[in-house]
Amino acid sequence: MSSASSMSRSTTMAAAAGSFLLLDSLRIWLPSFTTIYGSAGTTPDSVFVVFCLAWIVPLVLAVPLAMPRWGRWLPLIAAAVEVAAHILLQAGASDAWQLYASCVASSAGMAWLVAIAVRGWAQRDAAIGFAIALAATTLMNLATGTVDVTWQPAWSGWPILSMAAVLLLGGCWACRDVTGKGGAALWMAAMPALILAGLISTTIGRTWAGIYWPPTWWGGALVGVGAAAGVWAAWRGGLIRGPWLTAVLIMVVTAFADLSRHGEAFPIWIAWPQALLAFVIPATLAHAAQARVAGSAWRGIAAYVGLLVSVLLLIAYYVAFDMVIPIPRPVFVLVIAAMMGIAALSRRSANLVVPPRTLTIGIATLAVLCFATAFIAASMGPEQTDVPARLPLRILTYNIRSGISNGGRFNPDTLAKVIRANNPDVVMLQEVDRGFLLTGGHDSLALLQRRLHMYAYYSPASEPLFGDAILSKWPLQDVQPMTLPTPGVATRPGALSGVLKLGDGRDLTLVVTHMQESTAGVPASEVVDLTHQISRLSNVGHRPLILTGDFNLEPSDARLQPLLAVLRDGLVLARPLFTWPSDKPTMQLDYIFLSKGLQVSAISVPQTTASDHRPVVATFDWQR
Repeated sequence: MSSASSMSRSTTMAAAAGSFLLLDSLRIWLPSFTTIYGSAGTTPDSVFVVFCLAWIVPLVLAVPLAMPRWGRWLPLIAAAVEVAAHILLQAGASDAWQLYASCVASSAGMAWLVAIAVRGWAQRDAAIGFAIALAATTLMNLATGTVDVTWQPAWSGWPILSMAAVLLLGGCWACRDVTGKGGAALWMAAMPALILAGLISTTIGRTWAGIYWPPTWWGGALVGVGAAAGVWAAWRGGLIRGPWLTAVLIMVVTAFADLSRHGEAFPIWIAWPQALLAFVIPATLAHAAQARVAGSAWRGIAAYVGLLVSVLLLIAYYVAFDMVIPIPRPVFVLVIAAMMGIAALSRRSANLVVPPRTLTIGIATLAVLCFATAFIAASMGPEQTDVPARLPLRILTYNIRSGISNGGRFNPDTLAKVIRANNPDVVMLQEVDRGFLLTGGHDSLALLQRRLHMYAYYSPASEPLFGDAILSKWPLQDVQPMTLPTPGVATRPGALSGVLKLGDGRDLTLVVTHMQESTAGVPASEVVDLTHQISRLSNVGHRPLILTGDFNLEPSDARLQPLLAVLRDGLVLARPLFTWPSDKPTMQLDYIFLSKGLQVSAISVPQTTASDHRPVVATFDWQR
């Protein structure tokens, strides 16, 4: 094998491993500083912004540091720091250790990206590496149900991290003397591509976020096809010859992928734009890799500007959740898409030779992705039971904070153990993440359903990938996602209802909700809107009804009175009953309400820090 071929392979593998670890770092970093450094909803946004920028702004120093002859060591040093931080995270770091390890890992990964731009790593090989990283992340999400490397169990997490570390460090060592020429467009587009992929194309939960279960397996498979085609397109040097067409296509596809509301359309209208985006991102990077030659300083500045603008947009998107008139998510993703489109416009004409192995690699990747998707989908269905639902019925209500523990670690296994230990018939969940990057990009509902083997139903609330859910041993009927249009509240509250058919011929309506706070707390109109919805549901067939959720109000709050005029407080006889914060609870924010004809008994609040709330468990029976 020639020296040039060996160097090309080293560059490709290092770019793939470095991008893969950077994506993993971002998925840990973003939720860490909103759950460990501060508390979303209570810590001022300005504090979060300053903390975040303190880790990003200094990275501009990577440009001059990488330019001298001794700057050849900077990519290797940055990679080594990122790997060391990942080792600490993989070893189980939590609380402040997790926060700062994730900050270091993310900053080092971005410094590595700037450094390899300055050093002039072969752009075509780097673009192929980026495409492989996106496909590998997609494959891992399909195979694990959206669990990142850091949260993997030891038997799988350590081998994956070790392989990525060896490829990254070995590639950086092999390329330490590389100095090349290239344009600035690829490096400006690289970070936006990773952010956009993290938000949409690799977030498999988007294709599974309907209200009914089990999800259609082909939604994830379609995304796998897109990722495989993306690797193939990157190897070809881009598939769409017209740069203007590339720029327009990525913006249009991004808009469709983001505007699709989950549970409100046939699943293919959610999956296909996401799959197409998984293909278009690598194809766009391949076009940008052919941009006109620029100096090393300009390449580094372009890479830094791309990552700085991307992070600033992420911050703006987070801050927008506390605004009365928030920045629409499509605006956010379209700006990132536009950056990639502009980069694609910088390409120059080139006659590209397609390697014979390209088609083989694409077909092999596609086969693996489709097989993994079909396997995961087949294992996600609930276990069937011939025993009909009857009262007494055991219900657990739980705010799971996207599966993140009180110490800041993502822990679906611990959550499942807590739920299973209390043997509930029905589980009512709030703050359920279906792939929302700002809380880690995980599908917490799918992960819990796989472990508990229950029927699962979901409804979006404040945004399409974040809402409420119900897990049940029996299928529900007449499932209805609801929104509560409360003026002055940026993060719209929601609710989810379903009807449980009982074996004695009667029906029971179940409702779960999460009241959202504005700057002045939970608006009274929110409770009034919910009360109207509950009254409507109760009047349909005169069914008995159980309502649970996180209301962000204490029992003595007068804002609960409209609801108490319709339903009874099921926990009144068990007080004091503190549920938040989970380590040393001092407040009750979680409730169970019930209609006439029902009574509640055996109330308990299990001691656990698997979330920042404690669950509430109660047994219901017919009133005698």
